[in-house]
Amino acid sequence: MRGTRRTLTVWGTAVALAASGGVTALGASAQPIGTVRADQRSVAPEGNVFVSSGDDYRAFVLDNGTKLTRVEIRPRGGKDAVATLTTFTRREDDEAVWWESPVFALDAIGSYEMDIYAEDPRTGREVSRPNADTFLYSPGADIEVSSDQDEFSLDDLEAVATGRATARDPRTGERVPLAGTTVSVYTQDWGNGGIIQVRTDADGRFSTPYTVLGTEQELWLNARIDDDLGRELGRQGLRIRPQKSSVELSGPTRNLTARYGGTPISGRITRIADDGTVRPAVRQYTMAQCLKSCGNTGSTFGPVTSADGSFTISPRVTMPGSWRIQSRSPWLTHTSGGELNYAKVTHTTRMTEEKVVSTTKNKLTFSARPLLRDGTSSQPATVLVRARRHNGEWATISQKNVPFGRTATFTADAPLFRVTGWRLSVLEKSGIGPSDGKVLNPGRLQTWFNMKSHPRLLDKGDPLTLKGTLYTATAKNTAQGFAGQRVHYSFRAPGTAWKSMGTVTTDKNGAFTKTFKAERAGDWKVDFTDGGSKRFDNTIWPRWIHVR
Repeated sequence: MRGTRRTLTVWGTAVALAASGGVTALGASAQPIGTVRADQRSVAPEGNVFVSSGDDYRAFVLDNGTKLTRVEIRPRGGKDAVATLTTFTRREDDEAVWWESPVFALDAIGSYEMDIYAEDPRTGREVSRPNADTFLYSPGADIEVSSDQDEFSLDDLEAVATGRATARDPRTGERVPLAGTTVSVYTQDWGNGGIIQVRTDADGRFSTPYTVLGTEQELWLNARIDDDLGRELGRQGLRIRPQKSSVELSGPTRNLTARYGGTPISGRITRIADDGTVRPAVRQYTMAQCLKSCGNTGSTFGPVTSADGSFTISPRVTMPGSWRIQSRSPWLTHTSGGELNYAKVTHTTRMTEEKVVSTTKNKLTFSARPLLRDGTSSQPATVLVRARRHNGEWATISQKNVPFGRTATFTADAPLFRVTGWRLSVLEKSGIGPSDGKVLNPGRLQTWFNMKSHPRLLDKGDPLTLKGTLYTATAKNTAQGFAGQRVHYSFRAPGTAWKSMGTVTTDKNGAFTKTFKAERAGDWKVDFTDGGSKRFDNTIWPRWIHVR
């Protein structure tokens, strides 16, 4: 994480001790830089307690423009604080600014609440956020779990889980039970259901029956302490005993014709149960696996089977080839059936007659004629104008809908990044295949900026240095610094127009730099406008800088 540090020390008693460990940002509640509003300073900021290892507890508080004074920790439901944090380090990244306390220690294991106190800088009034977070203080917490059965089949899914949760007593260092703590017990199923909650007894132990779902892709018995920090996880690996299965498809299976993208295929999967009888394979995931000549399609994952083992799946067919429909469940072993053969695919496309019509200082115009083959459609062709980045990736710059079979023109703005080629492509739609045209060279050379990193949050009066390098493509499509060129700086405060902030000339390597005094929040940008007839002009995306 990129960040800067500014330490705020408030006079008072702090039980927070030496900081250690890595920096961890707040989660989804973090606010982006530059979103502090005046009305936010009338309330205390949000925050929480985070533990980065078994013993490293820290408080995190979002910077909302107030002056953070202290964080108090008290037993849950109690009135008196047992710890007061008054020393914080300010940190920031591209999305948020927050205050972080050093590691703090408490005298006893238990459930605690966090209260935040701050000062409104406009009025000097204290604002507070009681119970900003609730957490379980359990240094060195650990949980063990085991099952009385370690192998399961679709006909044998029930077992009993037992375990124990412990932590280290902060006063004696001895390992003690976590009594009366809620524990979640579940098997691994891509996060799908099957969670059982149980409370530990006076010795930290728990026992509960559980049922394996029979849909797990990997089978583990898991136990987690429900303390909102989500740290302690006990695991035991379990085994799946797969059963033999077969697939019966409905309708024809040979020499099929498919519209691009595929058509639905129905069937039924059965299994050989533990007692030797044939039963439907219920709630098992399906897949269509490419066997031969499927291009880059690979496999298509389908839905789970119904109560009678039936399913409907649509293999992603893009060219003639062979497929097999089967279960993708580790609970089943495919033994027979499910094979398909496609002899023809309709509704493919082709881009023709593409060329560069004209270029200006910041725009390009192309023309082309998209064709639909082996079929008809009332849908228009969606034509993409795409630029190739220097790393080979293609970026869509613009798009336009035109009828298939008709020649049309397409325009695009010159990108802000380095471009090594252009292409017109037909976008894939439902039942219509994509296609790419040939790579085009517009003749006019590309320019682009590479800006250096800079602070996103400044105090009023701080220096703000914006620097970077202006590059140009060469006739051989290589990159070089663009020397002796004027670069324009502009600033725009919220609700105002862009204002020129001066120019500089690039050095022999294309580098440039200029320093300003931070006065107010707003967007900054840099422009190159002297491309002439041989080069495209360019700019950087506006960059927001917040000034406190």
